[in-house]
Amino acid sequence: MAIGGPQSKVDAFAKDFNSETITKSNRFDVWPDELKPYLGQDNINPKALNFNQKWINGVIDSNLPIYNLGRSQGYSPFYNGIEMNTIINRNYFNTIQVKSHGFYKNNFRVTIW
Repeated sequence: MAIGGPQSKVDAFAKDFNSETITKSNRFDVWPDELKPYLGQDNINPKALNFNQKWINGVIDSNLPIYNLGRSQGYSPFYNGIEMNTIINRNYFNTIQVKSHGFYKNNFRVTIW
């Protein structure tokens, strides 16, 4: 499973590394197209937060490795507020830190440690 942001970077990584994400998964519910993360500027959709919480708990409960790509742009209530807080609070150690060195249309270079 891959997490981080922006989602386009996470999805590109997942495709190249045969992984899954919150928007592309075979084992978990995927983010519904009609579920808007925000109801307006800076007005987070509580249903979106609930979906994200349920999703990350399902990943952890399944003991799947999580590739953590981090975020390239600021704070996210979903990545920072839900996913990372849940990983930390549940003492989940099956995570792999990934650093991207380049993200282009057809190329994606990473370091995994």
